[in-house]
Amino acid sequence: MNTTAILVGLGPLLGWGLYPTIASKIGGKPVNQILGSTLGTLIFALVLAMIKGLALPSGAALFFSVLSGIRSEERRVGKE
Repeated sequence: MNTTAILVGLGPLLGWGLYPTIASKIGGKPVNQILGSTLGTLIFALVLAMIKGLALPSGAALFFSVLSGIRSEERRVGKE
């Protein structure tokens, strides 16, 4: 197995493991923490897409991805 593949696999493991600890030390409500991680992921994805020259979704793919995000948010808010 490639060393780079192992490091890429360990990235999310370490990130999701350390994120709650770091976020609780900084403070803020859970909503602020979720919004911050979402915006950070969006910025990272846009920068990576520009560097690698990847195509962003458009048309039906963009519509359905936004729709799925809205629907999952409605379900989450409905449970609170």
